[in-house]
Amino acid sequence: MELLYIWIEEYKNIKEQGFNFSSKHHFEFIPEKDKEGKIVGGELCHEGNTNHIENFFGENITNVTAIIGENGAGKSSLLEFVFLNQADRKGKKGFTVFGWNDQFILYNPNEYTINTNFNISNQIQFTRTHFIYYANYLNNFPIDNRGSIDIVTPNEL
Repeated sequence: MELLYIWIEEYKNIKEQGFNFSSKHHFEFIPEKDKEGKIVGGELCHEGNTNHIENFFGENITNVTAIIGENGAGKSSLLEFVFLNQADRKGKKGFTVFGWNDQFILYNPNEYTINTNFNISNQIQFTRTHFIYYANYLNNFPIDNRGSIDIVTPNEL
């Protein structure tokens, strides 16, 4: 399973921002607000990247993503949202798009009304999934700074 896109309504210093993690796919979310200004849904658009080079990193590596930016840009906040909040979204608003067997899986815990220009599947569940990562700043969080964390995974696993 591949993390393709995250849209965050508001988390720490990130407000109404989407993040693409795939060289093959590009997503953009245009939020829709109600009369009070609360985001209730929106349009999620997908485009394939015509410049994508298949197997660029070899057959066993599908994608490599680096998160770079100046101090205070939100790199750590984004990683916290990904690592610590996929399984516990209380008060953390946003949604995630995963890729699985040439399908798109939308994890939408806030139940936004999302219209898309592509087919999605909402069949997901929580399971233990392993990531390979290392980050010094994770030393202060309630997980090891390398190893495994809970995220969503398609039901067919």
